[in-house]
Amino acid sequence: MEEYRTIKDFSEGFFIEKKSRFIYSAFPVKSEDEAIKCIENVRKKYSTAKHHVYAYKVKEREIMRYSDDGEPQGTGGMPMMNVIMKLELVDLCVIVTRYFGGILLGTGGLTRAYSSGAKLAIENSGIALMRRCNLVDVELNYNIYGKVLSSICDFGGEVKDTLFLENVKVLFYIENSKTNDVFNKILEISSGKAIINVIKEEFRCIKE
Repeated sequence: MEEYRTIKDFSEGFFIEKKSRFIYSAFPVKSEDEAIKCIENVRKKYSTAKHHVYAYKVKEREIMRYSDDGEPQGTGGMPMMNVIMKLELVDLCVIVTRYFGGILLGTGGLTRAYSSGAKLAIENSGIALMRRCNLVDVELNYNIYGKVLSSICDFGGEVKDTLFLENVKVLFYIENSKTNDVFNKILEISSGKAIINVIKEEFRCIKE
């Protein structure tokens, strides 16, 4: 997998539907254990609520789970999971807590409410495109520093740190697919004298 989509941040909010109060929340997670912990924490936070409907999908081992938590079967968890799948998201847990307001919503009303809660939670969190990137260290002479920095930016690289010592050391992130091109450009600018090392590989949020 070279890229995936997830949510940027935690979010929480609420809306009222026929006097029932729906509290929605979304959590970025990296494992099923993290997702379960989020659900447990929401249950404790809103301990007087009867329903804590949830859906989560984790990239690790391709895990996906959902629950109606006492609501009529198919009216909560699956509609929320459908929202996650339609947006092609992973590594998130979405929970919608319901305080019953005394008026029955019916199966259609519940499905719409829980779907809306999932959509709002995800919208408020924001969607992040994650791509496989390299963290690169390059050492070069001062006289070509400006040109190299411009080239890194031209290829969409993100500078993390710069050290001005005997030579300049630039630490930057670059997408995997652009790594060879930026390396070749730096070597061209430096006449092959720049020292380039790949430190590690990781997924990074990319601006679309």
